[in-house]
Amino acid sequence: MQIQPSPIRVANQAVSAAQAAAMNHRYWASCNDTHVAAGPYYRRVTGMLPVLCERYLTPQDTVLDVGCGNGEYTQYIAACCDEVRAFDLSPALLDQARRRGTPNIDYRSGDLASLLDHRDTLFDAVFVMGVFVTIHGDRFEQAAADLAQLVRPGGLLITRDSVTAEEDIVRHVTDGYVAHYRSADHFIGGLSEAGFTLERSIFIDAFGDLTNSFYVFRKN
Repeated sequence: MQIQPSPIRVANQAVSAAQAAAMNHRYWASCNDTHVAAGPYYRRVTGMLPVLCERYLTPQDTVLDVGCGNGEYTQYIAACCDEVRAFDLSPALLDQARRRGTPNIDYRSGDLASLLDHRDTLFDAVFVMGVFVTIHGDRFEQAAADLAQLVRPGGLLITRDSVTAEEDIVRHVTDGYVAHYRSADHFIGGLSEAGFTLERSIFIDAFGDLTNSFYVFRKN
């Protein structure tokens, strides 16, 4: 697999992977709107997600939602399971999520690095919706390994991600946010090394050289 070399060019300035990661952390921690694509894309996601949840979740499941944002997607997950524990960096987004009033969702503040402090539960399914592209450097592989510790054997990791056909691409998406789009081989390979097997991918949309899909992985 081929990895985008450092340094990354952002607004004509070179930044390291660590600096890009710090930029992203600040961006998402202060975010009050998670949408960075056009409206029709998100309508496709919200149209497909309930069907995906009905297919893969049961009413007895305990689920983790990493990067839950304003709870827009979390509410669909919660409708198909017993309990959701949902995390996000942004206080503003968590306030929006709590105002939805979905009773079986426990919203908490935290990021990927803090999730291992909550290993009191092995989850039946973990949702990571559009979070992996915010991770730079080798933190992706570490995040995959960390998440594997939170999923029960035979449980699910369900993601929504954009990947490239060949090489990784690092791209300045909007002011303060730099995305790392991994090749399909890099993305699937990193999660496979962490102990997940790809069960299914479901195409959502394409953006030039990027393909966006739901991915359903099962913990070995």
